Amino acid sequence: MARFLAGLLLLLLALQDPLPDRSTWKDEVKAMRAMAYWPAAKYDELDKKIDAATTLDLAKAAARDLVQAAYDHEDTTFAVSMALDFPAGLPDQIEVEKYTLKDGRVLIGIGGPLARHYKMVSADSLLGQRVLDPNLGLGGMSNLWIAKEDTTKIERAKVPLPKVLLARPGRESFDEKGRLVIDGDWIRAGKTERETVVLDVADAQSGGTLYVSESLGLRTLRPSRHDIKEIEPPKRTAMPVPFAAKIAELREKAPDVEWPEPFDPDGDFAAAEKLIDGDAELSLLRVRFALTYGKDLPELATKDPKAMLAIEKRVRAYLDGGNVEIKDDWRVVAAAVRHAMSTDRPDLKLVRFPKSHSPWRPAPLLIVLHGQYCQPQHDFDIWGAMADKAGMVLVCPRYGSPEGTKRDIATDEEIFGVVRKLLLRGDIDPDRVYLTGISMGGATTWSLSTGYPGRWAAAAPEIHGPNMDNGKPLLLRNLRTLPYFIFEGEFDGLNTIFSRAAVEELKKAKAPVAYREAKFFGHDRMGWLYPEVLNWFASKRRESHPVVIEHEALNAHKGERAWIAIRTVSQGVAYGRKDGGFAMKDLAAVKASIEGQTITIEKVVGKPLEVEVFFDDRLMTGDLTIKWGKTSTSWTPKASAKKLLERVRATGDREQLFADSIIVKH
Repeated sequence: MARFLAGLLLLLLALQDPLPDRSTWKDEVKAMRAMAYWPAAKYDELDKKIDAATTLDLAKAAARDLVQAAYDHEDTTFAVSMALDFPAGLPDQIEVEKYTLKDGRVLIGIGGPLARHYKMVSADSLLGQRVLDPNLGLGGMSNLWIAKEDTTKIERAKVPLPKVLLARPGRESFDEKGRLVIDGDWIRAGKTERETVVLDVADAQSGGTLYVSESLGLRTLRPSRHDIKEIEPPKRTAMPVPFAAKIAELREKAPDVEWPEPFDPDGDFAAAEKLIDGDAELSLLRVRFALTYGKDLPELATKDPKAMLAIEKRVRAYLDGGNVEIKDDWRVVAAAVRHAMSTDRPDLKLVRFPKSHSPWRPAPLLIVLHGQYCQPQHDFDIWGAMADKAGMVLVCPRYGSPEGTKRDIATDEEIFGVVRKLLLRGDIDPDRVYLTGISMGGATTWSLSTGYPGRWAAAAPEIHGPNMDNGKPLLLRNLRTLPYFIFEGEFDGLNTIFSRAAVEELKKAKAPVAYREAKFFGHDRMGWLYPEVLNWFASKRRESHPVVIEHEALNAHKGERAWIAIRTVSQGVAYGRKDGGFAMKDLAAVKASIEGQTITIEKVVGKPLEVEVFFDDRLMTGDLTIKWGKTSTSWTPKASAKKLLERVRATGDREQLFADSIIVKH
């Protein structure tokens, strides 16, 4: 009888707490093995424990090891499935990473050496940084990249395993004490129930806030709540009502004249009104030219406006890719290139024109570059409304490959090809082109702005540092006159270290740099800064015709700035490092200035052998003398419309117009 009762008891216990299906456990180990965070022997050992778990106690022991392994491999979702399938097997505590920082703060979470993620990174190298997910039991901001040099101690510590796990989030709010309140479906001891969980503020910084429930073992890092600054819309000059009424009357008389809408010019209305006479058609053309060409208004535009219109059409056809022969005076062609209007929208994806856009006032262009493994549509959705309010045309081009930028000429051209198509339309201001990007897009922003500083009015890389060489940021000489806004998280690892180094160098050079570093923030998007960045962008304009240029080049294709270009150096520069960076062999830098009819070139860095000097019609006239060391070259530019248009079609730049050039050798 006793044996019968004992057997019955064992049967009842087995029915109440049966052994779990361990096939999912084996699948989890297989997935971990593919990550290769551990030596193969450790995965073999875990597999053997699962195979040997033929009793409840052995299954619990295997489950505890498996949950710990899942956390070590940053797969916290597996703990949720374990809580549903086998709650009895969950451990009371788990081991996590504990980092003590130089400022005394302590960070706790799951993670490990960044080298586990990126095989090209050596754990004992300068890139010996660590990645930490400070969330336990709840999602939140992650990717805190901790640079090795910022820590004083790295160890393992035991913390309570979360007692509840969020299965389906509901409403989130903050109470009067600033605590995080989460309503949702929570898993507790294998059961899912509707609950409200409250987390206290453990640490609040300018970027992130850590919320903790010690009793439930929950930790989550969320972006701090910020007051979003309003975007300042562009200021516009009101058009006099009587003038607008007079134009409306002329348009009724000459309805066939091409007249872009909305009619919203900004110019000398009194001077334009003096061009109106009894011929409605010619009057409208004269007024249009006067209001859009300004000081560049050719005499032909008022004497024979139809002839000027014909030149505009030929220029537009050529810039659109047509095989059009243009023999007109290059000065008139230059005016047409700079000011000819267009209402045609380019056939491009992810381009947004603001609702307030008028072709009478060329708009600024905002270029946003996506991050690694990201789609440009995401950036397009985030920036769209803000760019619209700021009156900026927005474009989010795809470039490189989904795995990362190739950092070569072809990658640059993918971006410049999109930008060029927009600039050639004629309703975008080439002196107000702004560049930004996040993560990989931030790296590309650094590359394009240091490589081609003359193309932008300002640039703003987000959460990515510059290229470095022996601890020094590369090509910062090119940013000494380019307005730069850098926004970083303090826990963006070496990105932060490198960005700080760049900011320090730029401030020493008294460069126009702004820096924002969000505390308690990592490799995450800083959305609340975008209005500040857009307002900052709106205040910047390119100096398109500088009288003094200092430019540093890594290689010939990035050797141009305004009217000077480095064409040949004594030793070339190649790409070759497996992480996509530069395999630098040599740098070359020159300083060029113009005073009167004399252009002076000086070597600054390296061994530049040949430079090309372009004829800038805003700065240069007549016979010129180019001095480079002991060499003096006389130059009489032979400007032509053909050379000018070829250059514009190649670059898309409708303001820096170069109708001739000369190669000068040292």
